[in-house]
Amino acid sequence: MGFSISAGEIFGLSCSLVWAVNSLMVRTQSQAIPPAMMNGIRCAVATVFFWALLPFGPPLSSYSVVTGTEWALLVGGLLIGMAVGETMYLAAIREIGVSRAMALSGTFPLSTFFFEWVLLDNPFSPKFFLGICLVTAGVVFLSSRARQPSGGRPDRLVPGVSLALLACLLWGLSTVMLKPAIANMTSVQANSVRVPLTAAVLLLARAWVGPVMRIRDIDRRALMVVAASGIVGVGAGSLLYVMAIARIGPAKMATLASVSPVLGMVTSVIFLKEKLTLPLVAGVVLCVGGVWMVL
Repeated sequence: MGFSISAGEIFGLSCSLVWAVNSLMVRTQSQAIPPAMMNGIRCAVATVFFWALLPFGPPLSSYSVVTGTEWALLVGGLLIGMAVGETMYLAAIREIGVSRAMALSGTFPLSTFFFEWVLLDNPFSPKFFLGICLVTAGVVFLSSRARQPSGGRPDRLVPGVSLALLACLLWGLSTVMLKPAIANMTSVQANSVRVPLTAAVLLLARAWVGPVMRIRDIDRRALMVVAASGIVGVGAGSLLYVMAIARIGPAKMATLASVSPVLGMVTSVIFLKEKLTLPLVAGVVLCVGGVWMVL
C-alpha cells in the first residue's frame, strides 16, 4: 500500500512547524515586552494579514448565514484560546523556556479528547488513561529543578509550569468549540473575526489593569520580531490550524500538533542554546508519547 497524506494532514504538520518557529521568535523578546501586550501586538499585525485575504474569498454577505450559536462559540473560543490561553503560553515561555513550555502546553490533545468526551459524549478509551499517566510522568520530569535549562528561571519554575498546563486546558476547550463554530465560515473569515477581537480584548485589558507600554518605547528590533511572529504564528499558524480542523477535525489536528514540542526542543537547543538535559528529553518524550497513546 502506497504512502498517502491528505491536504488536512499537510496543513496540520505545517502548523506544527510554524508554531515551533514562532515560539523561538517570541522567546527572544519575552523579557522586553509583557506577554499580554506581545500577544495583542501579534494579533493586531495578523489582523492586517487576514483582512488582506478577505477579498479573495466569499463575499462579506456570507457572514449572514452564520448562526447565533456559531458566533457565540467563535467568540468564546477566541477569548479562551487566543486571548487567555496564548497569553499564558507566552508567559510560560518567558518563565521556563521554549523546550519546557512547548512540551507541557503541547499536551493539549489530551485536554481536547477530554472535552470531546465531556461535551460531545465521545467514547472514553482506556488508552486515554494511559496517555494521562505518561503525560503526568513527563510533567514531573519537566518540573524538575535539577539542572534547569538556561532558557528558564529556577525561581519561576512552578508558576511557569502552571501557566503552560493551564494554556493546555484552555487550548483543548477552544479546539473543541472551534469545529462547530466554523461550519459556515472559511478559515480566513473565521480568523478575520477572531484575531482582531483578540487584539482589542488584550490591548484594552492591558490599558485597564495598568500603565500601557507605548509602542514607541519598545526597541525597534524587538517590535519587528514580535510583528513578524504575528504574521508567522498568529497569521500563517492560525490559518493552517483552522484549515486543518475544518478538514480532519479537532482530535486529529491536535495529534499532528504534538510534533511541535519536539521541533521546539530541537530549535531552542540549536538557536537559543538551551541545555539539553536528560530530564528535559525524558519529559518531552513522555509528553509526546502520552499524546500518541490516545490515537
